[in-house]
Amino acid sequence: MAEKVAQLGIERDPDLMYYIKDGAVWSVARKAPGVPKGRPRMVADAGLKMDTAYIYFLDRNGDVARARRAVEAGDDEDQDSRETIPEPDVGDTKELLYTLFPELDVPENTQNIVVLQDEAARLFEEVRDIATLRGLTPRQFEQLLAEVFNREGYEAHLTPPAKDGGRDVIAVLPGPLPCLVVAEAKHMKLVKPTVVQAMWGVQYADKAHMGLVATTGRFSQNTRKMTTKQWGRLISLRDGVEFIDWINKIKAGRGGLTGR
Repeated sequence: MAEKVAQLGIERDPDLMYYIKDGAVWSVARKAPGVPKGRPRMVADAGLKMDTAYIYFLDRNGDVARARRAVEAGDDEDQDSRETIPEPDVGDTKELLYTLFPELDVPENTQNIVVLQDEAARLFEEVRDIATLRGLTPRQFEQLLAEVFNREGYEAHLTPPAKDGGRDVIAVLPGPLPCLVVAEAKHMKLVKPTVVQAMWGVQYADKAHMGLVATTGRFSQNTRKMTTKQWGRLISLRDGVEFIDWINKIKAGRGGLTGR
């Protein structure tokens, strides 16, 4: 759940995007095709001291709310001691994507994975081997992939089950030079080369820094050779064994998207 941290009652303009930066509420015009990106302007100084353990957004009531980035194992915070509000709508949770990458085509009903934090955290803790990984439903595997990015420090967004634009997860690593990763989760025994080729098309169209295909199964040697030869580090592959290893490294504090 999210929590309200500042009651401002800002009347939201549907033509603007809102985000929280340096303790203040900012807005910028939504990017339209053929129209230059607008300049952000401060709407209100909320006077917030922002905690990096949370993401901050303007909720549907025009108030500043925040949601925890991830649920840590053993977290015994008294949830009842906090004032809670309804979970943020999907427009609130993807403002960061629009702000950093205004030309990115984000599917409707895309959700930040923190909205599903309890379910996603449970999946992350329960998946320990190939058997439990392959026992997930396809949608659970997509949620798990988003949670893995979340644990790596990314703002991870889960796209809807249908009309997802060829990517199940859109992840952003904020910073002076923000990094954009698009990822596809394939719950299958053997991933065909055409799947990787399609991811290259998505990565190129989105102008992402990396495209990733993760699977509960495996990739053929020919597919791996093709990927390395044609796209190098622009496309990363994670088979079931590598995905489990990725999770275990994060649990051990040795995570890293490009590491093995």
